[in-house]
Amino acid sequence: MSDNREKNFYDLMQSLGKAIKNGVINLIKFMARTAQLTFQLWWVVLIGIALCVGVGLYHSSNNNRTFYGNTTILFSPVARQHVIQQIDYLATLCHSSNIHNILQLDSITASTIHKIKRYNIIDCKNDSVADFVEYKKIGSFLTDTFNVVMPDRLSLRIYLKHNTDFTTVLNALTNYLTNQTDIAYIDSVYKQNINNTINLYQTELKRLDSLSHYDYFISPRQNAINFDKTMIIANKDRENLYYTDMQILQEQITTLKNQLAQTPKAINILGPTPVITFPRIFEMIIWILIGYILGLIAAVAVKNRKKICTYMQQKN
Repeated sequence: MSDNREKNFYDLMQSLGKAIKNGVINLIKFMARTAQLTFQLWWVVLIGIALCVGVGLYHSSNNNRTFYGNTTILFSPVARQHVIQQIDYLATLCHSSNIHNILQLDSITASTIHKIKRYNIIDCKNDSVADFVEYKKIGSFLTDTFNVVMPDRLSLRIYLKHNTDFTTVLNALTNYLTNQTDIAYIDSVYKQNINNTINLYQTELKRLDSLSHYDYFISPRQNAINFDKTMIIANKDRENLYYTDMQILQEQITTLKNQLAQTPKAINILGPTPVITFPRIFEMIIWILIGYILGLIAAVAVKNRKKICTYMQQKN
């Protein structure tokens, strides 16, 4: 039984080696034929490359290039769904003539808006710090332990055709979202609740601070050591009384104040918007490769034109 298994494994390896060998040989033959055809009908290949280079130069010119910029917007977590709905609505109007009225932009600037996309921002460590942007879906949810979607922010990617003035477009987009009644109302209620919570924490902090200075000693005679009836509190213990609770409250107050400072408006832009585009040299290389492939196809057609004509006549 073992001999048959060893023989079968040997045959498998031998077949695999032959397949690799044949593949390499066929690849070398294909490259040799391609080079031969290129030299034989170089003028056909050159015409294909020249045509595609011309198309590439036109397509990659500044008047036809598409630029995009990434930015992050912050908002109240409870307004997330409303913000998403409005962004998706604007995305459907990118090629509409009504978008300049909605965003209050001039028609020329509005016509350059090519595409608007939104992406979730992921917090892997659950420390309220953004770790990466979910440009591709990874199956994460708001309750996922490992990839938590941050509820108070989104990443926006705006595509502009032959335009790099992202500041004007982004400001118009931000003003539109901020002026939405539902978003503004939800944001105001959310921030009012935060301010109420801060006031409550500050009141509790003052109460604990006053309790920590309460005089537990009625008279010095209580300092007599009597473990059955008397509890002795040293000065150091009195100073540290309620210290942990007060520290927790102070940290919570600081966190809430920082949260309000981060979002002074209903929609807030975080950071600049860098202008990004596909490098022109790489685009030209792609067009040259496309031209070479089209030139080879045309060269094959020219070389076998008699066979093709005969086949077409027989077909008719």
